[in-house]
Amino acid sequence: MNLSATEPQAIVDNRVTKTFAMAIARQESAWNPMAQSSANARGLMQLLPSTAQKTAENQQLPYNGELDLFKPLNNILLGTAHLNELNAKYPNNRILIASAYNAGASRVEKNGLREPMANWLWMNLLRPFHSLKREVMFKTY
Repeated sequence: MNLSATEPQAIVDNRVTKTFAMAIARQESAWNPMAQSSANARGLMQLLPSTAQKTAENQQLPYNGELDLFKPLNNILLGTAHLNELNAKYPNNRILIASAYNAGASRVEKNGLREPMANWLWMNLLRPFHSLKREVMFKTY
């Protein structure tokens, strides 16, 4: 795979790239490993405890409870594993991957956006989630 292509890449060998994961973490937490959202998302990559638990079980990764999400290495391991799960669900579609990571895959599915479509249409459908729209734009460009 040519990594020097002019098109930005978020996926290499069916895994999200380090830079894509870093963009997610930067936007989610502003690099604060102790960040906690009003929705109870925690740590650098702002994982919900329920998402972390499910990802840990699916990927056979260690997870010993909510406090693990404040440990940067644990959070990054689980967060990137979850991004890879989303990539399997939405192959190479960084708009849907970032949106599902932030708002949940159920919202992507609820809006019938499983199939790839024009980025502008997806962004317009996110209008009710104003802050999410801004985050998705930042994460993907």
